Amino acid sequence: MNKSQGWLFSGLLMALLVLVYCLFMGGLVSDFYLDDLSNLTVLQHVSAPGGFWYATLQNASSALGRPLAMLSFALQAEHWPENPAAFKQINLLIHLANSALVALLSLHLFRLKGLKHAHWLALAVALYWSIAPLHLSSVLYTIQRMTLLATCFSLLGVLAYFRARRQFAQCRWRRGYLELSLSYGACLLLGVLAKENAVLLPLLILLIDNTLYHNDKRPPYWNAYKRLAFWLPLILLAIYLLFFSASINYDYRPFSLTERLLTQSRVLFHYLAQFFWPIGPELSIYHDDFVISKSWLIPLNTLPSVLGWLTLIGLAWANVRRWPAFSFVVGWYLLAQLLESSIIPLEIYFEHRSYLPLVAIAWGSVLLINRLLQKHLRYRWLIAITCTLYLLAITAVTLQQARLWSQPLSMAAEKLERHPESERARLSAAQQLLNRGEHQAAAKLLMQEQAFQQLPAIRQGRLLLLGCSETLALPTPEYWRQVDYSRDIIDSLQRLVSVINSTECRHWNLEEATALVENLQQNPAYTGQARLHLLTAQLALHQGNTVRAKDEAQAATERGSIDAFWLLIDIALAERDGHGAAIHLEQVEQRLEGLGWRGWRYQRLFDHYQSRVDTALDD
Repeated sequence: MNKSQGWLFSGLLMALLVLVYCLFMGGLVSDFYLDDLSNLTVLQHVSAPGGFWYATLQNASSALGRPLAMLSFALQAEHWPENPAAFKQINLLIHLANSALVALLSLHLFRLKGLKHAHWLALAVALYWSIAPLHLSSVLYTIQRMTLLATCFSLLGVLAYFRARRQFAQCRWRRGYLELSLSYGACLLLGVLAKENAVLLPLLILLIDNTLYHNDKRPPYWNAYKRLAFWLPLILLAIYLLFFSASINYDYRPFSLTERLLTQSRVLFHYLAQFFWPIGPELSIYHDDFVISKSWLIPLNTLPSVLGWLTLIGLAWANVRRWPAFSFVVGWYLLAQLLESSIIPLEIYFEHRSYLPLVAIAWGSVLLINRLLQKHLRYRWLIAITCTLYLLAITAVTLQQARLWSQPLSMAAEKLERHPESERARLSAAQQLLNRGEHQAAAKLLMQEQAFQQLPAIRQGRLLLLGCSETLALPTPEYWRQVDYSRDIIDSLQRLVSVINSTECRHWNLEEATALVENLQQNPAYTGQARLHLLTAQLALHQGNTVRAKDEAQAATERGSIDAFWLLIDIALAERDGHGAAIHLEQVEQRLEGLGWRGWRYQRLFDHYQSRVDTALDD
């Protein structure tokens, strides 16, 4: 590429990014969804002393806490929770950066194939990938900034590998190894701190090295370097997963490990279908109704899906030298989803999981079309027109769906119509009705003319909260003593207790809430639940019964609750019992020491209470 072509490439890339921004911007003025709230509520503490680092380091979505992503959210705390658009704006800018990185990566890949006009083909890949409607949820689902950042650092890490390869081609061994070690190491570390998926970066580099660079001359000491820089992190990951697998628990999921793996074979094809031919109403963050594969033939497309992937993997493995590009595309798509689509008991389907994997699919598609153009010259105009119309159709879907994101009630209603069995779509639609003050309509949507006892637990929990603003007929105490265990019920009760004395909750009173919690405590399925004891303690404290509050909080601590200690310390400080508060704080310290490195999540809160206790003792 000469200088003039370079300027033209840069100009067209900027125009492409402007186009992508215009397509996605219609969805910026939208709402927070799903676990946005549970992950970002911590931002309300940023203005407090030590709150910034508390918000950055206290995320519980993973063992590492994804501090880099949370740091980016903490820097925007001033916009929480009134301005979701500000968060989504940053997400979109990261998506634009990723689109540019995809163009650069594609340029390297096409040059590696020795293709003419590699820069134009790279722009085509970036365009195809960046405007995909499937990526709307990665950008507009706020918390998926974690995915966007992990992808950004993964792409930068792969580009660092290509740069090192260029240095090796010029016999600059030391410089190549030094640059690769520093840049790849930084990208791997930063990517993992954004989201754990980035730990697959060395696997993606090894894939390129063993497919597209399969026949190239290796630089000196390359095999030794690969073992240290790429294989060692993967071996450590495998050891971790091996130990982790012993503690994998599917008890709280409506599927087993086998059922999840079988279902993922269909999910991976479903992502591809939505990428190649996106259907507007099917594009959604509400896929909790995706049918689980109960066996090889239930549903019937399970076995063909499994056989399809086994066939593709076999062909890719057996034809690395003959079809290296095909092996690369299949390998990248599958390996980039290895963490979220394998043994870890995550939910079945989320569109953002395909964000990085689809880079190779877009590149392979453009490569295939380019070969068709070269092979069938007399049909080149027909192929070009078909591709243009296809991209225009995809653009129209993206534009329409982005605008739908800015209409939360309309979006929830459309998705609920398409996914009538989706509890999340129903709950989202009900929440939007509540936000508009239409409490009766929300209750009707949740009840669906069924008795409370017949509803899924997640809807029962939402109705308990709805009972704050609307009088509802709830089951008898006997029902709560026999109902099956559900974390959704406890989550809703926790929210209920937090607002029960506010104007937000007019129809619940302390006695009714206490009776409900007590009935659950008599239920064998809920026996020993630390959170129930803590809820009872909080309710007793609201009623001025500090003796019972302390007893219940103590029972919660005996069952593993650390949060109950904070309540005990608050009570002791309110009673001017500094020594009692100090004893409880010492118990917290011992508990945190037992947690090892996982205890760092509570460090900021511990320091806060330490300061309060020290002040009380001084007085």
